[in-house]
Amino acid sequence: GLVADYLERGGWIAWGAVPTDGPIGTSVDRLWRRLSTVWCDMANEGCDPMLLRTNAIITPVCGLAQHGVTQAEQVMEHTSRLAERLQGQATGARISVGA
Repeated sequence: GLVADYLERGGWIAWGAVPTDGPIGTSVDRLWRRLSTVWCDMANEGCDPMLLRTNAIITPVCGLAQHGVTQAEQVMEHTSRLAERLQGQATGARISVGA
């Protein structure tokens, strides 16, 4: 598919994975499960699961200009925590396959 081809050519995807509306919550577990489900579906359609993770940038869903400082900080904290989780998983997968 188009996304698989794009990733195989070295493309990156910015995943708007952290919502900026409604309650933020205290954990990124729900956000991680949602993102992982999307990646599993895409892998089932032919995308390389490793490239989905190694060529990913985690971002908020949309801009934060209309939000207060506290909410913007919470969104960015979740974005950072989700990105760290992604980096740890991608690094672990690379080690396990010998890359």
